[in-house]
Amino acid sequence: MPARFLLRLLSLLATFGLIAALPARAGSDTPEEDPREVCGPASASQPAPGYALVPEGKAWKADCVKQKLRLRFTQEEIRVLPTTPVPPGWELGISLASFGGSQDLRPAGCGFLTVNQDRAEYMRGSLIEWFRNAPSGIEHGLDIPEGAGSQILQFEFRLTGIPSTKVSEDGQRAVFMGASGMPVLYHRNLRGVDNQGREVAVRWERVEPVDGPDVILRLWVHAADHAFPLHVRALLATPKGESADR
Repeated sequence: MPARFLLRLLSLLATFGLIAALPARAGSDTPEEDPREVCGPASASQPAPGYALVPEGKAWKADCVKQKLRLRFTQEEIRVLPTTPVPPGWELGISLASFGGSQDLRPAGCGFLTVNQDRAEYMRGSLIEWFRNAPSGIEHGLDIPEGAGSQILQFEFRLTGIPSTKVSEDGQRAVFMGASGMPVLYHRNLRGVDNQGREVAVRWERVEPVDGPDVILRLWVHAADHAFPLHVRALLATPKGESADR
């Protein structure tokens, strides 16, 4: 009798032990949150495997594997270069130099860089410039909170390290050429929408340098009669995924 009672007691204890262990086991499958990746707003979609940004000193870096590109984000700019050859045949630096209305352009200054998984954001007050690393290319966008009383807004981006830049006649695409004169990178799929989902007219303009070799790309945003915030986005991608300077 004592032996039978002891066996039943051991069976009950084992059953309760398994039940108690279930929550802990389920919780153990949840990955710990990386504190380096919670300093910015979450991306709208899950990053593709291998496309998240990783720290490199005070900067962040990532490879855009399908496009054969390497990215490096600092407080001052983003740099884009091909993964092959080594050393690279070209290297493009992009930074927002100034922005404002058609009559009150002002220096942008260094943005406050935050990173969340595959997304980097440069915050300048309430203006947000963002980049997202994806297999299709590097998404580049602006979230514009208000128009400062101007019907036309402009954003000037300084380009460094690239031999030549052209803008299409309709202003919807910028083409970056290597030393051979062949395209190595496109800034395409330009689109703007307002807070109600209506299309916003946007276009690029190449500004000839006057005080140095750096090229200025000016983005015009026609904000009249639109509901803020406005959202502008485009895509940096290589020709057919090939980044070699041909």
